[in-house]
Amino acid sequence: MLPIYQALSFIEELSGGSTRPWAILAVSPAGKSEKVAVKLFREYHFRQYAAIANEVFGAVLAEEFDLQCPSAVLIDFSPEFLETLQEPQQEQLRTVPPGLKIGSTFIEGGFPFSPALGAKALADYDQETIYAFDSLILNVDRRPDKPNILLLGAEAYLIDHEMTLEGVPGALIQLREERWEHYCAGHLFYRQLRNRSPDKVQQSFLTFGQLLRRLNPNLLEPYQRQLEELGLGHRRFEELLEYLCQQKAQYGKFEALLRKTLQ
Repeated sequence: MLPIYQALSFIEELSGGSTRPWAILAVSPAGKSEKVAVKLFREYHFRQYAAIANEVFGAVLAEEFDLQCPSAVLIDFSPEFLETLQEPQQEQLRTVPPGLKIGSTFIEGGFPFSPALGAKALADYDQETIYAFDSLILNVDRRPDKPNILLLGAEAYLIDHEMTLEGVPGALIQLREERWEHYCAGHLFYRQLRNRSPDKVQQSFLTFGQLLRRLNPNLLEPYQRQLEELGLGHRRFEELLEYLCQQKAQYGKFEALLRKTLQ
């Protein structure tokens, strides 16, 4: 279940595209004050995709593949908190639907990933699993111009999954036809992985495949139930579950399809 934090005070606006996220101080259910990042999705975001559900599911699934991702939390903007906001923040909120907001634990000291990092620095991060994970969750939003990764020491934190897990019907058709045409060539790590030796490419994704084999897609169900009660659930959840179950059942075939994207 997602914890619900109570917003206390605005700190600053963060860089982050169309959602113009904030850093705020909030109180956890345990009564601890914490700095969190909160995304302010507008009505058109929800019309286009299941923004909050996708964020939550992306964070939950990342952990199952031993990838770091800030923990997802829900945040309540109380009337008392709203009264503390200045006019620029009040104006932004006028375009945001009421109700709980989605946020995540703040990665203090983290800095954005840059493709300009040298090959030695890139080797510190699990490019292969990140590439495969993004293919699995149908992520088209981790590109050289928008990496959506924060670095902190030797850890790479994956962020911004609101546009994932869409296009499942098309993905199911591709799996039945034993092809994979996901947005692979545009991925942040495509070039580095594809430029490896043929022998190394042929050994790719074995670890990912074993993690996929052990995945329990039903772990998403409690989160879906909680989000549904709040009117924020995934509209095509059963289809999404079917897709993940099929990927798990045929993990070896998906490994092979991923390797083909690098050939």
